[in-house]
Amino acid sequence: MKLTYNPRILKQLGTELITKDEIAISELIKNSYDAKAENVTIHFFDSIEDLNPKKFLVPFFGKVEELLIESSFQNLMVIEDDGEGMDYFRLKNAFFEVGTTSKFDQINENNKVFLGQKGIGRLSAQKIAPILWIETSDGNGDVNLVQVDWEKFISDRQFDAPEFTYKNINNRSFTRLWLISDTDKKITFDNFFEELIQQEKDIWENPVGARFKILKITPSLQSTISFLYSPFEKEKSLLNLKFFYNDKIVSSKFNTTALDVAESIHSFTLEEKDNDVVLKMEMKVKPWFIERLHRSWIKEKLLISSYVKDHTFYSMDILKPLKERYKKNLCLEYSLNDLNIRLNKKCKNEIDFIEQLRNLIPVMGKVYSFKRDAALRGMAIRSAIENNYLANRDNKSIGLPELLESHNGIKLFRNKHRIATLGNKDNDWLELQQKRTKGQQFFRFDIGNVIGYVSVNDPKQKYITETSSREHLNENEVTQALQIMLDFIFNDMFYEFSRTASLITKQILEEKGLIPKSKEKEVQEASNQISEQLVAAKKGLKAFEATFKVLEKNKELDTPDKIDAAKRIIKEINTMSSSFSDTMNASVQSLKDIDKILAIAREEQNRIKVDAYNNYKLMANGLITETITHEFHSLMQDQASDGDYKDKFKGLKDYLLDTEAYDLNKQNLKPIENKYNSMNKKFIEIELFYKFLEKTFLYKGTMDEFVSENIKSFLQNSILDRYSERLEENDIELRVDFADLEVLVPKGSLVHIFYNLIENSIYWIGYRQRQAMLDSTYQREGEDFIEVRKKDGNTIQILDSGTGVLEAFQYTLFQPLQSGKKSNGRGMGLYIVSNFLDSFDSKIRLTDDVNEYGNRYIFEIEFNSLKK
Repeated sequence: MKLTYNPRILKQLGTELITKDEIAISELIKNSYDAKAENVTIHFFDSIEDLNPKKFLVPFFGKVEELLIESSFQNLMVIEDDGEGMDYFRLKNAFFEVGTTSKFDQINENNKVFLGQKGIGRLSAQKIAPILWIETSDGNGDVNLVQVDWEKFISDRQFDAPEFTYKNINNRSFTRLWLISDTDKKITFDNFFEELIQQEKDIWENPVGARFKILKITPSLQSTISFLYSPFEKEKSLLNLKFFYNDKIVSSKFNTTALDVAESIHSFTLEEKDNDVVLKMEMKVKPWFIERLHRSWIKEKLLISSYVKDHTFYSMDILKPLKERYKKNLCLEYSLNDLNIRLNKKCKNEIDFIEQLRNLIPVMGKVYSFKRDAALRGMAIRSAIENNYLANRDNKSIGLPELLESHNGIKLFRNKHRIATLGNKDNDWLELQQKRTKGQQFFRFDIGNVIGYVSVNDPKQKYITETSSREHLNENEVTQALQIMLDFIFNDMFYEFSRTASLITKQILEEKGLIPKSKEKEVQEASNQISEQLVAAKKGLKAFEATFKVLEKNKELDTPDKIDAAKRIIKEINTMSSSFSDTMNASVQSLKDIDKILAIAREEQNRIKVDAYNNYKLMANGLITETITHEFHSLMQDQASDGDYKDKFKGLKDYLLDTEAYDLNKQNLKPIENKYNSMNKKFIEIELFYKFLEKTFLYKGTMDEFVSENIKSFLQNSILDRYSERLEENDIELRVDFADLEVLVPKGSLVHIFYNLIENSIYWIGYRQRQAMLDSTYQREGEDFIEVRKKDGNTIQILDSGTGVLEAFQYTLFQPLQSGKKSNGRGMGLYIVSNFLDSFDSKIRLTDDVNEYGNRYIFEIEFNSLKK
C-alpha cells in the first residue's frame, strides 16, 4: 500500500501555514539569497503600461512581452534577482519538486549557510497572487519560463504547467518571479507599502520644513526584511534590496543610528573554555541612564536645580571615574557545570545542558534598552550628543520612535541570518512581558522598549529549525535547553543586573551628596536665623517709629536748628533703611532655605515610607518565626514529660529477645529506635536554638532598654553554645581573645548581629574548602578561623579565612536581596544588620583591606552607645 496525497496539500502549505504576507515575501527573498544574488528588486505595477524593461535588473524581452500583452490582469508584482539562476534540469528537479533536498545536498558539499531548506518556501507565492510565472537562466543557456496557475494545479491532478524556452540575449544569470493577479483576485499592494504624508523632523523629533508625500514599505514588512540578515553585525549584508511602484522608489530605509541612544546594553556569550562551557554576562550603562535614575529620585521641583547636574557630569564625574566599580558588579561568569542543577529546576525532564548547548556554541546576544517617553528620549539624545556617543552633524531625526514601534523585541539568528519570525513585534518568545508580572517591574524588560538579538551557531540547521508556519521552533532537547538557558539569562540574571545597576547608582549619588537627606541640625540653624532676623526687624521698626516722631516735631523747618535736626534724622533713616533692607533680604533667603529644607524633608518622608513597608514585612516574618519557635518550645516540653525513653526501648528490646523474636527486633524495633534517637537529637538542638533566640524577643517595656554587654563574654557564652558543634565539624576556630570591648546596646541586639555574621563566615569558609579540592589557589595552610577583635574604643572587626566578599557584591552587599550564595541565599541578612545597627546610631562597613584571593574581607562595626 502506497501513501497518496491530494494536490490540496499545495494550498495548505502555501496559504494556510504561511499566515502573513510579509512572511510570504521573505520566503521568496530567502531563495534569492540562497542563489547567491547580490541584488534583489521588487516591483509593483498597476498595469502593463507601467512596465519599463530597462528598469529591471536584467531587461525582459521576447516571449515574456508577448505573454504579458496576451494576458488580462488587474495588477502584478515582480521579484527578480541576479543570482546564479537555474537551467532546465534544476528548475524541474529542484524548484518544481515540493520538499526538495537540493539545498541540504549543497550544504554537505560546501558548508554554505542556507536560509531555506524545507523545499516549500516557493509555495508561499500563492499567498500573494493566484498566478506565478518563473523566468530564469543560469547565464550559460536559454531562458526557461513556466506559467503556474495555482488553482489548476490544485484542482487538476493531470495539469501540466505551460513551458517556454527562448534565447538569453543578455547572457546573464537571473531569476524573475512574476506574481500576477486575475479577474477574481487582485494583489493587495497595501499589505506591502503605503503612501504617507510626512514632514522632516529634527533630532528632537520636532517637525521642520514642508510636508511631502513618500512611499514606504509597511512596518511589518520593514521589520521582516530588515532583520533577514542581522543588522547588529559589523559586516553588513551583501544583499542589496530595493522596492519600486510603477518606477517610483518605495523607501525601505532602515536606520540603526538610534541604537547609540540605548540607555543600557545587556549582553552574554556562551562559549567553550578549557573543556567546559562558560557563560559570561555583562550590563553596560550610559550617562543618561544614571541621570534618569537621579531625576526619578528627586521628586521635589524645588530641589532639581540644586541636585540634578548637567549631562556631562554623569559621564565625566560618575561613569568614567567609577567605570570599574560598575563593571565589577555588572559582569559575571559561570561554568555550566555549576549551573546544571539550577537550570534543571526549570524543566520537567533532566537535561545535560553542557552536552546539548555544545551543539550551538558560540551562542551570544544583546539587548538595547530605551525609554520611549518624549521627555526622557529628549534627555537621552542631548546627553548622547554632549557626551560624544552620538554625532549631530545634520540635526536630523534618528528615528527612535519608529524604530521601537516597528522593530521592538528580541530576534533569533542562526549564523547572522534570521530564524522564523521569533522576536517580531507581536512575538514574545522569551516571555519577557509575562515575567513583568513577577518581581519588581521596574527592573524587568519592557518588550515595547527593547531591541535585541540572540545568535546561535548551527550552519547546517541540524538542531534549530522553524516550523512550516515560520512562527515557532521545532521542539527537541537542544531547543529546550536553549529556551531554559535564555530564560535564566534574560529573566533571572539580567533582572538582577538591572536591579544592581540601580542600587549602585543610588549608592554613588548618596556618597556624592546628590540625594537630599533631611538633617535636624540644618533645620535648627535655619529656625534660629529666622528668630534672630525677626528680633532685628522689630528693633528696626521701633527705630523708624522713634525717628518719625522726631520728624513730626520738627516738620515746619522754621529755624536753623530744626533744619539741622531734619538733616541728621534723614541721614539716620538712610542708615536704618540699609540695615533694615539687609535684615529683610536675609529673612527672605532664610525662608527660601526653609522651603528647600522642607522639600528635602518631603523626599525623606517618601523614602521612610518605603523603608517602613520593608521593615513591617520583616517584622511580620519575625513574628511568624517567634510563633514557630514557641511551638517548638511546647513540643520540647511534651518531649521532656515522656521521661527517659531509652529505658522504654530497652524494656521492649529485652522482651523481644526473651521471646526469641529476633527478626521483629531487627526489622521493626531497631529502625524505630534509630529514628527516635535522631529526632530526639534534633529536639535537643531546637531547645538550644530556642534558648538562643529567646534572648532576642521584645516584651512590653523593653524596646528602649539598653544593656551593658561585653563582646568577648557574649561570644564565649552565647555564640559558642550555639555554634560549637558546627565549628568543630568544619574545623573552624572562633578567635575572640582580643574582643574585650564593653558596649551599651538594645537588649538582644548582639544575637541578631553576630548570628548573621557567623552564619555567613561558616558558609564562605565551607565554600572555600570545597573550591580548594578543585583549585589549588584556594588551598591554605593552618586552621580555618573566624576572628572578632577590638580595633579601638568603640569599634570591632570581624574577619575569617573564607573567600571574602565576592567582587560582584562588594558595593551592594548591604542592599536588600543581594546574595552570592548559590542556593537558599535570600540576600536580606546584611541589609537587616545594617539597618538594625543604624536604628541605634551604630554602623557596619566593609573595609578596603583584601585577602589572598583579592577580595575585601574585614567588616567593621562602630558602636556609638558605649559604656563610660
